[in-house]
Amino acid sequence: MIVTQSREMGEGPDGNKGEPASKAEPKSDSHAEHKEQKADQKAETKLEPTSARSEISEVAIAVDPEVAHFPHSGGKSEHMVVNFTKQRMAIKVRCGNNAVYRVDPVYMFIESGKCRNLIVTRLPGPAKQDKLILQYAECDEKMTDVKSVFKELEAAGKKISNIKVKLMATANAAKKVSREVIDE
Repeated sequence: MIVTQSREMGEGPDGNKGEPASKAEPKSDSHAEHKEQKADQKAETKLEPTSARSEISEVAIAVDPEVAHFPHSGGKSEHMVVNFTKQRMAIKVRCGNNAVYRVDPVYMFIESGKCRNLIVTRLPGPAKQDKLILQYAECDEKMTDVKSVFKELEAAGKKISNIKVKLMATANAAKKVSREVIDE
């Protein structure tokens, strides 16, 4: 599949025909000033390489998407859990309504800078809003049992960090498409 962007051809900024016409450019006295302003804006929004973003990121773990939409009749939602830290992380997923939702996997390790899939399955049930809580903690490379990481933290009385994922079930939930290209 080829995705193309069409442009209207017209008279370009130099007065030459056959160049893309730019309709959205603001009118200014100096074309050089305008280019300089655009360069400044690009410099401000330029992203650093992934490794540099990870070093300065305040977020240790992220889930995408942060909200799962289901019809009340049930369904599945796939999520990506990403570790932005330089440490191996242990993850434990807790659900606010275990009668209707199933999560796979419940426990997992995520290596530094890596991601793992999380599948949430909803069984038929009443339409309402629930939540998943992903608890996470740093752990050693030597650890092989995820459950023991959380047992040790709870026994020591340490606070465990967490993030929430909203689970939305409605009577007539339409399947939402995000960040996907559909072939027609």
